[in-house]
Amino acid sequence: ASVNTSIANINGATASLQSKTGSYATTGSNTFIGNQIFSGSVRGVVIPLTIASSTASMDLSLGNFFTLTLASAATTRLVATNIQPGETITLKVLQPATTGSLTYPSNIKFGNALAYSASAISGATDIVTFVTYDTTNLFAASTKNLV
Repeated sequence: ASVNTSIANINGATASLQSKTGSYATTGSNTFIGNQIFSGSVRGVVIPLTIASSTASMDLSLGNFFTLTLASAATTRLVATNIQPGETITLKVLQPATTGSLTYPSNIKFGNALAYSASAISGATDIVTFVTYDTTNLFAASTKNLV
């Protein structure tokens, strides 16, 4: 009897879930196996990075979209933590009134002749995109001085 009651409860919950429209929120992590089709937009939270001891730490377990306003007239080092294979990350780099610069460790890799340096223009906006294939390296490309 209790099995039949449990099955009835599950069937009722499933029918109720199927009849709803709108959004479904979950907490924690989800793994999807197989192809997924979404109609509508998929978006993530934009995370502002802070600078501590001249370093901006980009924790990739928090999301895929980050912003960084460089320190005025100073060099900021960008480091990435919690790198997982199969991620795509974007970083919006903003220049303050007195421009700053950005450095990064050797595990952030740009094309040989295309190494990134922040646009040295007050108020400039650059976008740096990263992809991952392992837990160590970020492969990157940049678009500079978007207007």
